[in-house]
Amino acid sequence: MTILNVQLKNCYGISELKYDFDFSGRGNRAFAIYAPNGLMKTSFTRTFDALRQEKQPQEERFQRPSTANVNFKGDQIDPNSIYVLNSNIDLTTDDESVTNLLINRESKEKYDSLVKDIESAKSKMLSKLQKLSKVKKADVEETIRKDFPAQSLIESLQKAKTISPTFSSDKVFYADVFHQKAVEVLDSPEFVLKAREFLERYDDVFKSSGGLYLKGVFNPNQADASRDALEKNAFFDAGHTIKIQGDTGDIGLEEFKEKIKEVNKEIDTDTKLKTLKTKLAKNAQSMAIQTLLESSSPTEAESLIVNLNPGKREWFKQELWRMYIENCPEVDLFLSAWESNKEQIQKLEEQAAQEAPQWLDAIELFNSRFVDMPFKLGLFNQSDAILGKSKAVLKFIFTDKEDTLECERHEISSLSQGERRALYLLSFIFDVEYRKRESLETIFIIDDVADSFDYKNKHAILQYLDDLNKTEFFYQVILTHNFDFYRSLLLSFIPDKRCLMVNKSETELQLVQSEGVRNIFVGLWKKHVTTSNSILYSCVPFTRNLIEFTTGTDDEGYLLLTKLLHWKQGSSDITVGQYFEVYNQVFSTEHNPENQDSYMIDLLFDTAGSIVSQADHEGVNLQDKVLLSIAIRVKAEKFITEELRTVKGADYWSTQFSYGRLLGKEFETQFPDSQHLPTLKKVSVTVCSNIHLNSFMYEPILDLSITHLIDLYNEISGLT
Repeated sequence: MTILNVQLKNCYGISELKYDFDFSGRGNRAFAIYAPNGLMKTSFTRTFDALRQEKQPQEERFQRPSTANVNFKGDQIDPNSIYVLNSNIDLTTDDESVTNLLINRESKEKYDSLVKDIESAKSKMLSKLQKLSKVKKADVEETIRKDFPAQSLIESLQKAKTISPTFSSDKVFYADVFHQKAVEVLDSPEFVLKAREFLERYDDVFKSSGGLYLKGVFNPNQADASRDALEKNAFFDAGHTIKIQGDTGDIGLEEFKEKIKEVNKEIDTDTKLKTLKTKLAKNAQSMAIQTLLESSSPTEAESLIVNLNPGKREWFKQELWRMYIENCPEVDLFLSAWESNKEQIQKLEEQAAQEAPQWLDAIELFNSRFVDMPFKLGLFNQSDAILGKSKAVLKFIFTDKEDTLECERHEISSLSQGERRALYLLSFIFDVEYRKRESLETIFIIDDVADSFDYKNKHAILQYLDDLNKTEFFYQVILTHNFDFYRSLLLSFIPDKRCLMVNKSETELQLVQSEGVRNIFVGLWKKHVTTSNSILYSCVPFTRNLIEFTTGTDDEGYLLLTKLLHWKQGSSDITVGQYFEVYNQVFSTEHNPENQDSYMIDLLFDTAGSIVSQADHEGVNLQDKVLLSIAIRVKAEKFITEELRTVKGADYWSTQFSYGRLLGKEFETQFPDSQHLPTLKKVSVTVCSNIHLNSFMYEPILDLSITHLIDLYNEISGLT
């Protein structure tokens, strides 16, 4: 027997669920489940996704122990046989760790996981190298690859590590000495020709300055800046003086100027040395060079002058990186991570290149099915990919009259939600084709695949899901909250016995066979209109709509049925017999019920009371939900009318045609502070616009739980 046995307890939002999906016998191998939002759809999908990843499903809110026993064909389900197509779309621009490889999803997940581990190690390495070199983190990789030319950062680092550094310093920062503005000074004739002499005299200046200068703290440039600042801000004009360290007396501005001039004459009397001094003081970058030289010993300074010379500069760049790399253990960790995963990554990349022809098949299938898209798909490197020379990269081809634009996935920002979902399905199509070729037995758990699509592309999805049935080792469980799509599945290829609906009790979820999905009236209600009061009253809006569509809203039958759906003058006087006179005329029947003298309004409220008092509510019971919805609105309108009569007279009847206008234009105007307004507004939001025939066959009411309607009915009944 080909049975998928599912026993779940406390799995995400599922309290308990037991069901045997029997794929045996004739017909296709697919089930459809209609599950209103918030009931079980996402929880069911997440449970199977956890099993696919060999993880234990969880109950996340209250941390209750979870059990998930799922067997297929009598054995525990194979995680590799599960394929989950989620309703959530993730087509954001790829970050650095996500590849653009178009391979099957299992391989892609492995690839991304490997790359993410390497990228994590790489990020830590770049952060450390940034601290050592002061090069911006975003520029470290490019700078290293420029200084050690190679095909990749890996090769550049390996090349750098082949030679041990001979230079050592914790003061020299790559970003300082090789900044463009610093290089302008280093390349100047004055520095090239006079740097050594400048340093010698500069050292003499410090020695002969008395207490004026102190290396690494206060130098000639800072003295000039201090003098100018004090003079500009009228420090001396205010009568202040300064005292130089080591001097016995205070001095004023002129004496301060003379002091600086006298001490600096070792440099300033030489035109080229003075020019060099000026250039070194030009900006922060050039001053960093001066500070570095100033704080270095004579031997270190000599080494810097030699290594910063244009002839040795490229070697010195490499030497600095060698020094930083030697002091950065994160480099070895990064290279180790790469070496550990290199073979697997290369294998997956080769596999991606080999699968390019398979992607061409999937792309062609996508283009032929999803015809109402703003783009066509192709491969940027189709020939190389087919030959196995490189991995496949998707190409999106947009055309507008004579204009054509080709771009990659990360360059697209203008797709609608439906178009993005169609692109998401491309991956699904490939996975299906891959599993088909590999003869992989697969259970597809498909969550709201048609959400956000237009009707043309929904039809394409239906066709493709139907195509899956032609593969004997494919099985489908299709979940949706879209009743129109659910009905389309039944009408297209899934038999009635495999169309299920979710029913929720206090303790568990139940999957029950649907009734009347093809045509609720013909399939169920028409047969039981005289034996079920819920069905009898649920046929009122359906019958009324048919009269509206055929003869118009002035028809006497239409007006009579309107009084059964609203609290109007005469609503309480209409009998079951009068209703069936209209019903028989519309449907050419001859029903003659025994209770024809009973009042319809009594039947409505008595039946609503019976539904409310039931302990259990099995199945979907659309008729009970429709009747409760009508009863809620009629009771609310009756309450509003009675309240309005307290100010407008005992014989008052509203002329409004809708509940919303009755509530907003009359009741709320008269009683703006009524404590009952929140409850009355719930009626408007919950049921009022949904009690009529439409293309979705009461889908909004189907989505409501019977418990919610019972609570609202009791709340309305309690208004006084």
